[in-house]
Amino acid sequence: MKNILFLPLYFGGGVLLYQWIEFLRPAGEGLNTFYSWVLLDTNPELAIRQGLSFIYASFFHLGWAALFSESAKNWVHTVNKGNVVYLFFRSAAFLVACLVILGMVGVGLARRPYSPFHQYFSLLVTCVLLGGWTWSLKDFVLAVFDIMGRKSK
Repeated sequence: MKNILFLPLYFGGGVLLYQWIEFLRPAGEGLNTFYSWVLLDTNPELAIRQGLSFIYASFFHLGWAALFSESAKNWVHTVNKGNVVYLFFRSAAFLVACLVILGMVGVGLARRPYSPFHQYFSLLVTCVLLGGWTWSLKDFVLAVFDIMGRKSK
């Protein structure tokens, strides 16, 4: 049942969030600066929509992972410091890869004559997959908390 609710909740929240897009102008400008470094320069208005959709997808996935993922008790007690370093680099690599993929999608969208909402919704559809990087972030955070908890005992 929870898997059936994922997409309607995700898209419903994303569409409702569109009305506050101007509040994320600084995040969009920062994302546009990142894209100019990796030669995926799009316009600043599209970068704002990219930033909103990616941030929303990341937080939605992170909340979904916190509420509905399997218990970490099965694996977290076997984690050592090397695994924590691996989990950090894995989540960082997933984040950078997702941002680059989002930039490539944005370059393609910037060339098409879509309305701003249509661009945002297209990015929202893409980000439903790209937001999955936060599942790796969740594993990293759980491993860090477990290592810190073992040191305090």
